[in-house]
Amino acid sequence: QSEALGRKAENVKAAARRGMGIAVEERDGTLGQKLEAFYGVRQVAAGLMFVAHFPNARDVAIAGDFNNWQPQHMAVETAETFKAVVSLKPGKYRYRLVVDGRWQADPHNRHAEPNPFGELDSIVEVV
Repeated sequence: QSEALGRKAENVKAAARRGMGIAVEERDGTLGQKLEAFYGVRQVAAGLMFVAHFPNARDVAIAGDFNNWQPQHMAVETAETFKAVVSLKPGKYRYRLVVDGRWQADPHNRHAEPNPFGELDSIVEVV
């Protein structure tokens, strides 16, 4: 299974280079560490880029304090990978992913804080 996931990550990196103009640097480490570095949220020239890996999802959206918690559908990059770029001013933001209608913290972002509903919101900071 890890080999198949590694091949999928390579396909997504190739698509990122072609379609999004993103240079994906190679990093040392285990396959899990490399995948963790690729998926998640990171700052790019256009704003924040969210990349999520959900093998069995039909629809993934992002909702946060930056869009009034209104789910914004993420583009399908591959059959299992979803992407969105959101232009934001510097600051700290809370967000959650909506996977096939279920709200959840971003499993690819280890920065999270509890919300008033007793669940976790993912946290990202734009500098």
